Amino acid sequence: MISHNIGQFFALQYFKLFNRYKYKSRIVSIFEHISSASHVCVCLPCNEKDFNESLISIEQFRQIFPKAHITLLNCTDQSISKQKFHAFRLLTYDRQKLTFLGLPSKEIRHDIATSKFDVVIDLSLSFSFVNTALSWLSNAGLRICFNDPKRDNLYNFVVRLVPETKWDKSYQQLLQYLGAKKSSVNE
Repeated sequence: MISHNIGQFFALQYFKLFNRYKYKSRIVSIFEHISSASHVCVCLPCNEKDFNESLISIEQFRQIFPKAHITLLNCTDQSISKQKFHAFRLLTYDRQKLTFLGLPSKEIRHDIATSKFDVVIDLSLSFSFVNTALSWLSNAGLRICFNDPKRDNLYNFVVRLVPETKWDKSYQQLLQYLGAKKSSVNE
């Protein structure tokens, strides 16, 4: 566990340093990316409470990205119904088999890096190194997350929440920002 923390620290510093030069002059049109997205990756949270709340909002992404191929990135700690989410591609990684840097297997990293995602959405309310690293490795033009000082500068659309915001409302707020209709978000 200590080796993961040290490895993650150095990996985050590398991502932040490289990110500064990689995207220096790149301006992103959020609504253009959302409307033209053909491949979307949704990184599900690893902790149980956030995971269960996020599952309620998954179907809404079909409304926001009606023509896109949507991939759900999930850790094996959380079970997801393949029958319920059959319209989504599922990509899972095992948290027990992380590398020294705390990253999933080489196959998962390669799959993420070569999938040509237009948009990556990290649904982790609290910092998740794996989701942050895989979002960054995806090279997606639009990377979305909830605010956290450890990851804010690695994403180009950060949803800032008031500290008093209830966690279940945060997913509704994200969906509204992305363009979901209010009536379907509040259901």
